[in-house]
Amino acid sequence: MHYNYRKFSDPPTPMEMVFYLIDHIPDFAQLMALELKKIHAPYQDAISCREAYKRYGTSWIKRYTEHKELHPEYIGQRKMYSVAEIERVRLKEREVPKLIFRERRK
Repeated sequence: MHYNYRKFSDPPTPMEMVFYLIDHIPDFAQLMALELKKIHAPYQDAISCREAYKRYGTSWIKRYTEHKELHPEYIGQRKMYSVAEIERVRLKEREVPKLIFRERRK
């Protein structure tokens, strides 16, 4: 059961912070699994530029590469992206609107 839309007091109580952390454990666990896979099997973590464009969208990949959030590696002539890094940026992108919304409600 997720409590993603739970209202927190300002400043949040320790119990509210515990619920906030519990809500984000699945995302954190997924990112940790991807990072471990990147360390132990880097060849499985790397995807080609074309595959990254197909999975995540060309404009999205180009935008975050220009903003230096994504760091492609070159293997010979091929540009390769890390799935773990892309997922980390996507999670960060999803969290920012939630934080801005909380700030505006004050």
